Amino acid sequence: MIILFKRTTIHRRISFSLRKALKRLIVKKSFDYSILFFIALNCITLAMERPSIPVTSHERQFLNITNIIFTIIFTIEMMMKILASGLICEANSYLRNGWNVLDGSLVI
Repeated sequence: MIILFKRTTIHRRISFSLRKALKRLIVKKSFDYSILFFIALNCITLAMERPSIPVTSHERQFLNITNIIFTIIFTIEMMMKILASGLICEANSYLRNGWNVLDGSLVI
């Protein structure tokens, strides 16, 4: 068996410190408020959607670009939470919180 990647103590220390920093970040109220701000902006752009917008219009291009931006923001939020708290196995992992399950299913 060939070992392609061997975890070293330096790698463990770096991953532990990254995880610890992400945990500190996601529990801050400012993090929650910033995500809620982006959710509100996303709701506004979703309310602007209508089938009669021409494909080549500036409004359609704006809505397409903002959709991509919001998808990236919410994906980064989800990945930060998963990296900080784990996906399933730990007590406070991402998929053990109902709001995170809803959030993750909407992002995917």
